[in-house]
Amino acid sequence: MTNFKRTKRSNTFDCNKDGFSGNVVLSSSVVHDELMATDLRVDAPEMASSPLINSENVVLASSSNGVEAPEMASSPLISTENVLLVSSSCLMDAPSSDDSAESVNVSPNREENLFLIDDSAKSQSNDEKMISFSDYAKLSRQMEKLKKENRKLRRLIPRETPSSSRLEGAVEIAVRAFDKLKLKEFSNLKNCESRNARLKALVKISQLIAGETNLNSFYVSFARFSRSNNFPWSQSITAEESLHLKTYLNMSDRSYGRLKRAMKTYTSFDTLAPLAKVRKAGDDMGVVNEYEIERKENNTAEITIKNVQMSLNKRCQNLFNAGVLDNTNTPINLTIMGDKGGKSTKVVIAIGEGKNTNSPDNLLILKMYYGDDKYAELREKLEDVGEQLSRLKTISYTDNNGTVIEKEIVFFLTGDVMFLCACFGHTGPSSTYPCVICYYSKSSCNGLLKMGEWDINDVCNMRNYELDSQNGSFNVKQGWKPIFPFIKPQYIIPPLLHIIMGISDKFIYRNLVKMASIADSFTPEEVDVLMKSMKRTSAINSLNDKVNLEQEWLDSYARDIRNVETIRNTWNSIYTSKVFRTSTDKCDANFCIFKELVSNGYNNVPYMCKCSSCGLELHAECCGIIKDSQKAMISANSHSVVCYKCNGFTKVSHIRKIVESHYSELSILHQKQLAYVEKLKSSLESVSSNLPPSGPCATAFEDVLYKDLKLIRKSYHGGCFNGNDTYKMYRPENIDKILKVFENTPNLQFSEYKKEIESLRKMMKHLGSIMSYSSTQNLTSAQQLDLSITLQSFLIELRTAYPDMTVTPKLHILASHVIPFIEKFGVWGKTSEQSIEHFHRLLARLERQFEQVPDIITRYKCILLSHSLENLRHDTLFKS
Repeated sequence: MTNFKRTKRSNTFDCNKDGFSGNVVLSSSVVHDELMATDLRVDAPEMASSPLINSENVVLASSSNGVEAPEMASSPLISTENVLLVSSSCLMDAPSSDDSAESVNVSPNREENLFLIDDSAKSQSNDEKMISFSDYAKLSRQMEKLKKENRKLRRLIPRETPSSSRLEGAVEIAVRAFDKLKLKEFSNLKNCESRNARLKALVKISQLIAGETNLNSFYVSFARFSRSNNFPWSQSITAEESLHLKTYLNMSDRSYGRLKRAMKTYTSFDTLAPLAKVRKAGDDMGVVNEYEIERKENNTAEITIKNVQMSLNKRCQNLFNAGVLDNTNTPINLTIMGDKGGKSTKVVIAIGEGKNTNSPDNLLILKMYYGDDKYAELREKLEDVGEQLSRLKTISYTDNNGTVIEKEIVFFLTGDVMFLCACFGHTGPSSTYPCVICYYSKSSCNGLLKMGEWDINDVCNMRNYELDSQNGSFNVKQGWKPIFPFIKPQYIIPPLLHIIMGISDKFIYRNLVKMASIADSFTPEEVDVLMKSMKRTSAINSLNDKVNLEQEWLDSYARDIRNVETIRNTWNSIYTSKVFRTSTDKCDANFCIFKELVSNGYNNVPYMCKCSSCGLELHAECCGIIKDSQKAMISANSHSVVCYKCNGFTKVSHIRKIVESHYSELSILHQKQLAYVEKLKSSLESVSSNLPPSGPCATAFEDVLYKDLKLIRKSYHGGCFNGNDTYKMYRPENIDKILKVFENTPNLQFSEYKKEIESLRKMMKHLGSIMSYSSTQNLTSAQQLDLSITLQSFLIELRTAYPDMTVTPKLHILASHVIPFIEKFGVWGKTSEQSIEHFHRLLARLERQFEQVPDIITRYKCILLSHSLENLRHDTLFKS
């Protein structure tokens, strides 16, 4: 009978003679019948996905064995020859190497002979306790039971497991291990070293997955893979976000395509959405269908909003989603404003909520027409819009729970003084009662009211336009009712931009010019001529601006002609030589000429477009999009692209004729523009001659303004400085630079001039301080008091320095209506007319951009689409 010895050393059962040929390691110190009889608890699906489990390697794991799965995966104990059998409280593992213990050899004939006992077991010491045969028999039966369960488990495991499944299994085991570590969330890590440790661990894992030499390729592929919108951390930009970015940067479709190609070149991938999806997003998000565009004479158009309520609700919904509006019942402020800029009058509405309320992107177009902003035209053009506004009582939108929120509306009105007068049927600021708000009279017993006899604290009654219209009194024509009767004079926002610019030009700048002429020893008659010539200087500035603008158009025509000429020559060459080289680019045109164009010196980058008829992707040049006007058309309306083939031009001879007609048309336009520019330059030269000469003081004064401070007198503001330049001029350091010119002049060393210079210094500082309070922020009580004191000081200083100057309507509004308005509403510049002044310039840029679109309706659809996207960007708080 074979003897067995049992010992607790190393938790090992040793067998001699014909028993065990090696060691069987148990996780507990004693093996007994009940322990060995415990059922195995195995999750077959998990094991089927694990790389540790295959046809030659079986792992049976339980919850209480205390073994970490990742450690098992990395341990040399797990190999294709080792079998790990684990029950709920028992672990049987083969030794890790021949140096530490001897291996367990499984007999080929496992049914007849479970263990082969080699002679090495005989070398054990005789004092070790032997195991009886009955104990061995019990152990043998338990091993047989484990073996049967092992065979059952093998049948559940696929013979060949794909590498992806093995990787998934390894990841699953690693995830379970990391769950036990209970790591802190990455976003909660405050220590930079802790964050870097996590990132370094990610790099090491990436090296194991991709291989150390393939990390770059792996990360590039991962970046492309992460563009999927299925991932919350995706680095891709949606079509809507790409559209916002494209609009904000004022990028054409071609520039957008160049940016995408550059990103692919430098980083091997780009995060921007495809151009086709961006165009579709623009079509879906635009508000072109919310407007009626009517064709008028002289190739002009009139634009009218269809439903004011719907358009405002839509914009306020976007503002609520962006967190600008809330779900309380506080009223919402809307400001109507209008002005004539260029040849067209625009009437718009601004939403007075949020931060950027004075941005032109905040303006919703109500009406736009070619004509003046006089009462008769405004009354006719705004009849439908005015009725809609008079019925507009609330704005509604829904919150996150689907509850409808309604806010009452408080209407305001602003604009330049001429527009405000026209809205109430007032004859204008040059009348006897020039104020549009009150019954102030500019006349006195001695004629026009002088500064010296002006009571700066005089308060007049508010106007009653209904009564004045009935009686035709106080410079209101009989029957001229207010265009916006629901807005009372108390809700007129004093036009801060025009007030400050007008006062600054008349009382500061012109007195500085007059002082410079005196310093240069001009006679009183020469001073009068100089002051009158300032109007001619304004006309010169306006003409000079027009020359520069038309010269830009001339340059664009010349550039367009060069491109079309290259395309024409290429088609002629193909037609003459009968030789055609196909392009390697992905162009589906029957005749792709881009490779030929490049060989002929064409410098434009490839620009792909899609035919709206056949759906093929083609180069713009290969489908007939060769002029800037055509490119502007498809940038705003991608559905307008129709290739040569779909237009019926399938032969080279047909295409040559089309291109030739475009070239001839552009040549004629270029010649006309060239003649017009030459005429403007001649007029500018003629007007600029015979101006009064400038003396040394005037020259030094102009050098400080135009060279040092780089100020510009704007022709569209009547030759005045604009708001930003006016504010810049009144900075304390710039005031000192300007007045230093006069302080060092010998002819101004008399006391009367020194006193005037000091008065001008105080007035300039006061005006700068007043301008600083015309912001969009609500003013505190202390700020309101400080503004009131500053304004009073300015008026007293002005009246003292220039008692013989007349009181202007703008000065009256500043003195009598600014402080009461701020006391009532807490703010002056929340929505001001400066936004519509800026809007004129932006609209002029859009008109220039789409001017070559021949159809006036399509042209203004493009303009409206572009501006509506700016509205959307503003309302959704897109950040630059």
